Amino acid sequence: MFQVRNLTITHKKDLTTLVERLSFVLAPGDRAAIIGEEGNGKSTVLNRLTRSDIPANDRLFDTLDTTTHRLWLPELQREILLSDTVGFIRKLPHQLVEAFKATLEELEYADLLLHVIDVSNPEWQQQAAVVENLIRELGAGELPRIDVFNKSDRLPAGEIMPHGQDICSLSAKTGEGVDKLLEMIGERLDSGSRRCVLHIPYDKGGLLDQLYREAKVENVEYGETIAVTAVCTPKVLGQMAPFLVE
Repeated sequence: MFQVRNLTITHKKDLTTLVERLSFVLAPGDRAAIIGEEGNGKSTVLNRLTRSDIPANDRLFDTLDTTTHRLWLPELQREILLSDTVGFIRKLPHQLVEAFKATLEELEYADLLLHVIDVSNPEWQQQAAVVENLIRELGAGELPRIDVFNKSDRLPAGEIMPHGQDICSLSAKTGEGVDKLLEMIGERLDSGSRRCVLHIPYDKGGLLDQLYREAKVENVEYGETIAVTAVCTPKVLGQMAPFLVE
């Protein structure tokens, strides 16, 4: 989030005020990040969800940059940002492992993780364990997460798919399970928050700092009161109820 508060701009020559006490916030909204071992189909999942055309190959080091696209969620009737991170590879030299970790630092900005696992790989449990350890090392262990068991179309006949509240079976190739995954993403990101307008008296200005910490502030205007447009959780809405306009 990028925010500017109380910006005033004057003309260099005659000191005429061009902009006075301007405040605004650029908030990208919710962000989900795809993480997983290289070759598990992360880019294909991104393509299927966002209807994009990112190259999706099984070559080592094929995805070396983070790719971000907009994803429309029918459940929430709004867009979020979905990022495909660099694929992790086991048995790398220590120095290269650290370099890979550096490329994944943006996970700290994510609101939800999609851990893509190749369920057709006989070693998927070992792969998943390595990535889960990496998630914890990066300080993202407490983030909401969906384990996306991809390539279900390649699962041998009679093999039982993993089940659970935070598990989604998917074939990014055929599209089977995509609607379910979109529904689950929407449910995880829907905390009951809603957009509202608050008029805060200047003698309660400390509440604005609280909103910056605990809500998503979208706009601030200074007039007779401090008019704030923000997306607030039910808890914050309850605390701000005396100043709620809409």
